[in-house]
Amino acid sequence: MKICILTPRFPFPENGGDVLRINNICRYLKSKGHLLVLVSYCSTTDIENQHNLPEQIYDKIYYVKRNGVISLINSLAAIIFNKPIQIGYYFSFAYLSIFKKIVKLEQPDLYLAHLLRMVPYLNICRLQDTSIIEMTDALSKTYNMAGKSSGVSLKKIIYMLEEKRIAKYENKTIHNYKKCVLVSEADKEFLEYKSL
Repeated sequence: MKICILTPRFPFPENGGDVLRINNICRYLKSKGHLLVLVSYCSTTDIENQHNLPEQIYDKIYYVKRNGVISLINSLAAIIFNKPIQIGYYFSFAYLSIFKKIVKLEQPDLYLAHLLRMVPYLNICRLQDTSIIEMTDALSKTYNMAGKSSGVSLKKIIYMLEEKRIAKYENKTIHNYKKCVLVSEADKEFLEYKSL
């Protein structure tokens, strides 16, 4: 089976939990004989270092340089249109253009979106029936807990603003996609309760 993996950041070097998680999932899929096509945002450093990957997990790698100015503009647009800020931050027409070409050229059997922020690309291409959303955590739960912390900070204000938007987006996603993956049973129960 050919599986297309969408990630919001280049999965090397393995210096964070999110990167380790998606790479370990992909190592498992690779061990089962699947062909893996990676579509990822990246930086200039990522492009320079991609030839130094510790092992070949991905059969093909497509990358899009994330433009900080575009990310900021899209984040502000998300605020105005009552969408999650991170959905705006990680959206770009450059990524969408490359992704559409991959859908047509590679014709993957399955799509795996790493984190909620990659869902818009699947929505636009109407790939709900052939996709898995690797959510990792219930973000609305994390933002809810952060919003209840004492003191005032910019981060707390953003989390409070983002919580309801993310909750709505999570709810829509778990209803539109048959397969959503979470790390903990507690997060699964939290989203199931919120979606009632």
